[in-house]
Amino acid sequence: MSKSIPSIPVNPVVPDPCHYRKMPVEPWDFIQQNKLDFFEGNVVKYICRWKSKGGVTDLRKAITYIEKIIEGENNNE
Repeated sequence: MSKSIPSIPVNPVVPDPCHYRKMPVEPWDFIQQNKLDFFEGNVVKYICRWKSKGGVTDLRKAITYIEKIIEGENNNE
């Protein structure tokens, strides 16, 4: 007997977090429009929300992603 894999909705409803509502451009729109990669996108996300959500913890997360970008660049040299 084979197990059925549940289907994922094509357009899932994503909550509209209040920490992004005051921004003229939501981070995910900025990230997509500028074709940023995963690490760059996370830097943008955490920098945009640090004052209204995660505080210094979000700044530390942004630093972690910046360090990964630098690590990748150093490996490409």
